[in-house]
Amino acid sequence: MLWTVVKKELWINLTSLRFSVSVFILVALVIASLVVSSKEYTGQLRDYENKVKLHKAFAKHNNITLDRRPPKLSLLFRGVVGNVGSSVELTVGETPKLKESSDENLLSPLFPPVDLGFVLGMVMSLMAFFLTYDAISGERERGTLKLILSNQVPRSTVLLGKWIGGYLTLLVALIMATSVGLTVLELNIRPGFARDDWIALGTIGLTVLIYLATFCSLGIMVSATTRSSATAILALLLIWVLSVLVVPSLSPRIAAAIIEAPSPQKIAAEKRVAKSERFERAKKRHAVASARAEAEHWTDERIANAAWWIDASEAKRYKDEMMKLERELDNAVRRQVRLSHILSYISPYGCFSTAVPRLAGTGIESHWRFLEAARRFDSAYFEAFYRFTENRAKDISEVKLSLGKWWWPKPERVPQFRFEEEGITERVAGVLSEIVVLVVYAVLFFMISYLRFLRYDVR
Repeated sequence: MLWTVVKKELWINLTSLRFSVSVFILVALVIASLVVSSKEYTGQLRDYENKVKLHKAFAKHNNITLDRRPPKLSLLFRGVVGNVGSSVELTVGETPKLKESSDENLLSPLFPPVDLGFVLGMVMSLMAFFLTYDAISGERERGTLKLILSNQVPRSTVLLGKWIGGYLTLLVALIMATSVGLTVLELNIRPGFARDDWIALGTIGLTVLIYLATFCSLGIMVSATTRSSATAILALLLIWVLSVLVVPSLSPRIAAAIIEAPSPQKIAAEKRVAKSERFERAKKRHAVASARAEAEHWTDERIANAAWWIDASEAKRYKDEMMKLERELDNAVRRQVRLSHILSYISPYGCFSTAVPRLAGTGIESHWRFLEAARRFDSAYFEAFYRFTENRAKDISEVKLSLGKWWWPKPERVPQFRFEEEGITERVAGVLSEIVVLVVYAVLFFMISYLRFLRYDVR
């Protein structure tokens, strides 16, 4: 009996005009998004290679730039890639500086990226509602629900059959869209995904399946709660707007209001004050050292070593102070982001939009990982300079003398930058909470649907 209900529901959905229109729009958006993403990824990869060559050619000992290669899965799920800088500039006496994104499209900040995640998250959730809004209320209006139940078919069988039929319809649309999309992707670019990338894609696919199950259950729940299909679709559209548009947008703002972070203006003002104090201290130390050098008749080499040690030590002190300031800002921002993610759990789309970029390696966590790697390298790289300068100035008092260049240790004593993307195990572990919440939502909505349908008046 269950399979009969499933086949009936599946046939009605697949032969309906709304399914044909929905699949047409879905396939068109998938093709368009992948064509655009392919061109953007190719451009980002070319820019990365050009920047690496340029920065290597113009690198100096006291000023270098680190570049991050665009993640392969940014081809499908853009995340924060393109919205934040992918290059970090390192300078003696300064904290690592993130270079701004070089996105030349002036309209990019005005609209979210229409990537595969956007299509699966927004479009397919709306499609789920269009396929299920009249699953119960529509049958009641047409009088067929009363006829079905009069044939001694259990209500649980009817509800489960409608859910399975609606869910299978979504899977058919998903398979059609992704098959066409992957074909287009293969014709435009050969991404050459690694093992971890395929595991990430598989986990993203599982997340998409649970996400669609959640919206399918939610659609049937509303349909089993209302007596009119028109009321059901209006209620579902309101839920979709709140869940997909309002909650994910409000969560960061609420988090920022709860957890305060120093403003960029405040940070910039404190940096200016600290830099002024740094030069004042160095000026006084140079004056004292000049007097001693004149009284003790230091050699030119001794004077030069001492002068550079003054500048290097003051630069290191200033840099340590600024790093402490930036750490406080970073910690506040990270707390805001975590709270924002927690607040977005009340929306299935919030869970989805958090989990997918993290799995793809294009989320904010991957950006933080790159910054942390750059800071560790910055600390190790310039520590070699500070140690070298300190050894050169050993047992030498301080004096002011500018030679117009920095002394630098031999290349073999300088560390090399290494950056590894977050492993697939860490990424999956990082999104388990979002996946569990989606599973809970899917089961909860279906259980509410069942309880409502048991008391549903079919007249």
